[in-house]
Amino acid sequence: MGKNSFKLFTDYAEIFDSLSDEQAGQLIKAIFAHETGEEYRLDGLLNAVFVPIRQQLDRNRESYNTICEKNRQNIQKRWDNDTTVSVGIRPYNSVSANDTKNTDTDTDTDTDTDKDTDKDNNTTICAEQAPAPPPVITLPLNDKTEYPVTQSQVDEWKELYPAVDVMQQLRSMKGWLDANRSRRKTKAGILRFINGWLAKEQDRGRASPPQRVGAKPIHFEHPVEDYDRLAVDLFADDG
Repeated sequence: MGKNSFKLFTDYAEIFDSLSDEQAGQLIKAIFAHETGEEYRLDGLLNAVFVPIRQQLDRNRESYNTICEKNRQNIQKRWDNDTTVSVGIRPYNSVSANDTKNTDTDTDTDTDTDKDTDKDNNTTICAEQAPAPPPVITLPLNDKTEYPVTQSQVDEWKELYPAVDVMQQLRSMKGWLDANRSRRKTKAGILRFINGWLAKEQDRGRASPPQRVGAKPIHFEHPVEDYDRLAVDLFADDG
């Protein structure tokens, strides 16, 4: 039986509050359609708002599937070991003819019980979300917490913005947020901030070359003031 639930974070409440009732209805319909595999098109602002929510839903599903597959493999290994030779039980070929019938009956009973128990345990474990992967960098938020950026997010942004050195830009964002504490973003607004920043860099067609291990620090092509102006221009109204 497939998973019939998904996680929707309370942080998204700020996004829904900023939308009209009609827009909020369209967005929640798009979320359910995405989770059930149906097609649902959103245009303009709603599509931009939906992208980070969709990305988080996909990451949740990937983590869930990963932990379920690991549990399945572990149970299969245990099952393979149990059906070979069990501790305290004679191998099958050592059982006398008179004991064969009873031994077979006991083995079947134990096997069925183990299978049922494993299925129950697997269902319980898979219902829990897998732990979040370690971040490659964190960005400070306005509530003094840190937003963790994972490698899977970085890989996805590299595909979306091929002309951008994503890790260098994330370091630039961190520096800008450290220097402009009053302009830090909320949990709901940080992904829009990141995507907007990267999209602007993509339009500029500039990407810093990746830095080699042991190489001297790369002096950035444009002064810090350029990025301060970029962030102010792009995200003046961002939460």
